[in-house]
Amino acid sequence: MSQQIKSALEINFEQLNTQWVELFIGPNSLPAPPWGSVYLDPEGVLHGSSTVALSEFLKRERLKLQTNYPEPSDHIGLMLFQAAVLASEIREKALIELLDAHLGTWLPLFATQFNRVVDSPFYTALTELTLVTVNQCRR
Repeated sequence: MSQQIKSALEINFEQLNTQWVELFIGPNSLPAPPWGSVYLDPEGVLHGSSTVALSEFLKRERLKLQTNYPEPSDHIGLMLFQAAVLASEIREKALIELLDAHLGTWLPLFATQFNRVVDSPFYTALTELTLVTVNQCRR
């Protein structure tokens, strides 16, 4: 096991939860926002044209987002979940479209921003694993 992986796993759950809140909840501005429209919209706002395009794709593919919170559909976690649903249903064409036309358009930007500003071996390793996995699925 590499040293980077070992250090990423050497974290207690309280520390991990604190980092999760700081990175993805707030109350301060998020160092690497987990929504695609922030990276794709010229003004960096939520619910931009990329979110609208993703919502149309999800509707066309009959994929419904059911969350406890009013989260934009272009949240990285929701998009990865939808990719998992498409993969489990063996809907390869739709999966590739989701990864290429939607998630793949901003995931590298998110990963670059995340790695530039975040000091968390666990979340940095998780981001890298996500990027590698998505890129492998796109091939």
